[in-house]
This record gives sequence, C-alpha cells and structure tokens, in this order.
Amino acid sequence: MLGGDKKLTDIIIYAVAGLVAIALILGIRWFAARHAAGVKAEALEKIEAETGQAPDFLHAFGATAIGLDLPTGRLTVYDRKSGVTTYGPGDIGTWFVGEISQEVLSPQMAHALSSGDAETRVAARRTTTKYVVICDTNNERLCQTGIVGSADEKAVHDALEKAYPGKENFEAIGAKSMAETLRGQR
Repeated sequence: MLGGDKKLTDIIIYAVAGLVAIALILGIRWFAARHAAGVKAEALEKIEAETGQAPDFLHAFGATAIGLDLPTGRLTVYDRKSGVTTYGPGDIGTWFVGEISQEVLSPQMAHALSSGDAETRVAARRTTTKYVVICDTNNERLCQTGIVGSADEKAVHDALEKAYPGKENFEAIGAKSMAETLRGQR
C-alpha cells in the first residue's frame, strides 16, 4: 500500500507542476500583450509627432515598434533608445516573419564539455522565438521585434505583404546567421 501512495504523490506533484507551468506561460503572454499596448501608445505618439501622421499599421513588442504607411510603403521604426527612424520603400530589401531558432550550445559541444563524473553535465539548448525582421537592400537588419501570438504574426505578415509585395524572405535572413543578426538586441 505504501508504494501506491508514493505513485499517487508523484502524480499529484507532476500535475501541480504542470498547472503552474501553464499558468506561468499564460501569465507571461498576458503581461507581454499588456506591455505591448503601452509601447504601442507611446510609439504612436512619437511617430505622429515626428512624421505628422499616424501609420496605417503599428506593431509593438518590447521597447520597439514598427509602423507602416501602406499606400506609400514608408516604414517607421520607434525604439525607446534611439527614437524614431523612417525608411522609404527603396530602403527595404527583404523581410521575414516567423520562428527563428537559435542554438546556444550544440549537442556535440555540450557532450565535449561534460565530464565523466555525474556532477558536471552541460546541456545543449535551442531557443525558438517569433520575430519580424526587416532588412535593407544589402541584407543588413534595419529593425526587428518580437511577436507574441499567431494573430499578431498573421497581422504583421499581411501588412508587410501589402507594403512590400514580393520581398518576403522565407528563410531567416539568409546572408547572415540569426545569431549575428540578433546580437546585442533585446
């Protein structure tokens, strides 16, 4: 009977841990969406003050927002550190919307760094994040910002497709590795 209680206790612990993990994930998404609304309002105010008009489409995440004037193809980027920067349609080379995978440590390197004893183990890690990345004609990053959900991803994709048809890059940036492209970014 004692063995059965241990199994039940383990199941309860795993169930509670799973519920806590789900609650944390949902909480982080809620916080990110709420924070994005504040950044969006701030960006709208700064972009209107700088350009004299509101963009047709605005997406914000973290401390960065991108605004698009769909008829003219003008891209306006707001960043809390650097302020407002405007690019014309001729400045835009490619854009990418989707998941970007970064390998922090390869499995081979993790194995090589691990020692034979049980105390020193190094784990490989791969992170996958949704981003929108817009590059110039030389494939240099003009701006990048995160995307929280599928609805935002579709909205950003559709707006960029309207503003810059035929410039979508289906691979995450191509000439540069994403680690180089995103280095130093939030």
